[in-house]
Amino acid sequence: MTSTLRVASRREATRSVLLERQLRRYHPHVQGKVRALAMRHTRLADLAASFPALLFALAVPRAGIASARARACVIDGRSLADAASAAGIPLWLRRLPPEAFTAPITGLPDDEQFRRQIANHLPPSPKLAPIWLKSVAAVAELAHGPGAVWIARELVRAPPRTRDAHPPPPLRC
Repeated sequence: MTSTLRVASRREATRSVLLERQLRRYHPHVQGKVRALAMRHTRLADLAASFPALLFALAVPRAGIASARARACVIDGRSLADAASAAGIPLWLRRLPPEAFTAPITGLPDDEQFRRQIANHLPPSPKLAPIWLKSVAAVAELAHGPGAVWIARELVRAPPRTRDAHPPPPLRC
C-alpha cells in the first residue's frame, strides 16, 4: 500500500517540475524577477501556468502601477479578473505564452469589442508572440484599437521572416 506521504511528495515533485518548465519559458532578462516572485507564494507560482502575463506584470511592473495590491488579490484568492484589473493589464493577455513578455506591459486596449476581435488573431507560435505583442501595443498607442487588431491579424496572416534558409538568387540582367 502506498502511503499518502509518498503520493503527496510525488505530486509536489511533479508540480515543481512543471513550474520550473514554465518559468524557464520567460525571457532570460526577466526570468530571475519572475522566479523570485513565484517563490514568494504558491498562488503566485500558480500564475505561471494559469496567467503568465499577470505573473510577469507583477514581477516587472510598469511605471505608475502599484503591484502590491494586485499581489494581495492573488494571494487572497480573489478572481484573476480582479488581480488583472489591479495590475492594470487586460484579461485577454491570459492566452499569451510566457515568451511574449520581454518588457513591461504598456497600456493595451481592453474594451469588449477589442477583446472579441483580438481573440481571433492571437499569435500561433511562441516565437512570434514577442513581436506580435510589441506591434499590437505600439499600434494601439499610436493609433487606436481597430488598428491594433489590424496589425495583429496581419502578423498572424503573414508572420515576418527572421532568417531565410536560402537567400534569393541574384537578379540577372
